[in-house]
Amino acid sequence: MCRCGGLKSTSLLRNIRRRCGINWQAAYALRYVNYVMPSMFKRLFLIIGLLALLGSAWWSSDIQQIGAGVAIFLFGMLSMDEGFKTFTGGTLEKLLSVSTNKVWKSLGFGVLATTLVQSSSLVSVITISFLSSGLLELVQGIGIIFGANIGTTTGAWLVSAFGLKVNISAYAMPMLMVGVVLVMQSRKSLKGIGHILTGLGFLFLGIHFMKEGFDAFRGAIDLSAYAVSGWLGLLLFTLFGVVATVIMQSSHATLVLIITALASGQVTYENAIALAIGANIGTTITAIIGALGANAPGKQLAAAHLVFNGMTAIVALTLITPLIQLVEVLSGWLGFGAEDYTLKLSLFHTLFNVLGVVIMLPFIRGLASVLKKLIVDDRRQQLNLPASQPDRRTETVAPKFISDVVMHHPDIALSAIIEEITRMWDNAVAVMSYALYLNRKDLESEMPLDLALVNSEIHENTTDVDELYLRYIRPLNTAIIKATSNIPKPMSKTQDETVFALKLACRDLVNAVKDVKHLQKNVLKYHDHTNDDLARQYRTFRFQLASLLHNLQNILNYPDREEALLAFSEQQQMLLNSDIVRNGHLDNLIAGHKIPADTITSLMNDSQYCLDIGHRVLQMAQTLYWAHSGTPTTATRELVLDNDELSELTHG
Repeated sequence: MCRCGGLKSTSLLRNIRRRCGINWQAAYALRYVNYVMPSMFKRLFLIIGLLALLGSAWWSSDIQQIGAGVAIFLFGMLSMDEGFKTFTGGTLEKLLSVSTNKVWKSLGFGVLATTLVQSSSLVSVITISFLSSGLLELVQGIGIIFGANIGTTTGAWLVSAFGLKVNISAYAMPMLMVGVVLVMQSRKSLKGIGHILTGLGFLFLGIHFMKEGFDAFRGAIDLSAYAVSGWLGLLLFTLFGVVATVIMQSSHATLVLIITALASGQVTYENAIALAIGANIGTTITAIIGALGANAPGKQLAAAHLVFNGMTAIVALTLITPLIQLVEVLSGWLGFGAEDYTLKLSLFHTLFNVLGVVIMLPFIRGLASVLKKLIVDDRRQQLNLPASQPDRRTETVAPKFISDVVMHHPDIALSAIIEEITRMWDNAVAVMSYALYLNRKDLESEMPLDLALVNSEIHENTTDVDELYLRYIRPLNTAIIKATSNIPKPMSKTQDETVFALKLACRDLVNAVKDVKHLQKNVLKYHDHTNDDLARQYRTFRFQLASLLHNLQNILNYPDREEALLAFSEQQQMLLNSDIVRNGHLDNLIAGHKIPADTITSLMNDSQYCLDIGHRVLQMAQTLYWAHSGTPTTATRELVLDNDELSELTHG
């Protein structure tokens, strides 16, 4: 399958043709289908939607009031989301680690998150970004989605039990006044509280406008006259619920609209139930749209969301009569009035969502397993370049963790960047192994490294390291640096320092890959030189770098931070001790006339290349380890112990 989705410009048609193996006409057609047509349809739908809104507003001021209520309600949800974003700084990742490590916790997290932000669609899109950035596993994400479906029922209860019984706008105004004042403050926490209060105020105000609009609209036209009963009405209004939710991108907004219309007598109770079922199906469209720019895990979660809501809707439609009868029984126990249809609708909505979770929960791991097989996640696939044969592949890698979907929250964006840097590190290890005439598997096998070096064949590679850099390193580095500049603000001081340290580490890694090319040329030239001392020294260079890469790969998996700190310090000390200028070995070679005079300069330069490469990969590994472990990466060069501290730890 062609993967040329990232090529938009006509000037890049040559790249499409080369990478996909197609002619110019096919390349142009591919670009047209991938970009021009979707863009045209988006603009067309936007124009049609705006014209429909303006036309309906011109036709009736009551519809204008209802539409304004929906718009204010949706804006309130966006404002609340902005407020929750303010409380960042790595706390989100810590919260997820303790609240989603079991399925029942994921379920509870989904219920609580949706109750707070009052949007299952928003929680679904955020959860997709969690998976795309590597913060969550698929089973945890599915648990959150299940919980979100239960959480969305709380909004229906609030509106039916509270929002329609009192003058809700009286509560909205103080929230808006206080919220706006707090939003204008410079302190981040006050600004976040202000956004949340403002969002709640707009939610309440939107509900008030919708209720008033439907009450006024009832005097002009009675929509209940268009009610359809029986299975035809059930299916038809389910479809209307799907369409309404797709348009508003929020099942909660659709439910509020349904409840206010039901309270005003504009829809019948039977049709309102069908609309609520359709809203549950329609909310999956938001998740699917959110997953279009995501990687495989995001698509897996969107598919799980579709399966779950689809199955829930089928169960609700199949058992519609028993469920309605159960609602009547429970309504009597709870003391609902016979004509209190808004509360009955909320109860029905809760029942069929809880029933869907109960039915699907035992199959959550099986569903995750099937989706992983159908939608393959190749983000972790390692690059293995053969040491004995030239690399004949022509593909250029693209980022797999960084995408538009993860760049809406600083915690999620930073996590995705760290995962992408880990992938770049893996690719760099493969390229440097190739430059040292090794396969990366040699660095990770249980075979002694010196034996692997002896068994590996030194030959003239025909694939240039620069070419490998351009294909496997530079595209990821470019995407990472761009992403670090586009992380949404505000970030905490620790996050700012982490981003800065990661940028420096990426620069170190890129320079290390470039330096290894210069070293490779003389390793090939002198590895089997007739002068034994010279050949031995170049074999030592090769062994030292291979050992360092091997050791760093192991240290990155250390669970204990103090153990990792000591191990990094030991590698630093070994690197310093290997300097042939510092330890006097070069002087001995020269004084004893053990190497040809015309190789002295090359040997000194290559010794420096070894040191530079070693320090740079060590710095990258340290930064990567601290970033993954959640330790602040401020001035990570200071985290490595100096010689006296190292001596105290190793001998005392």
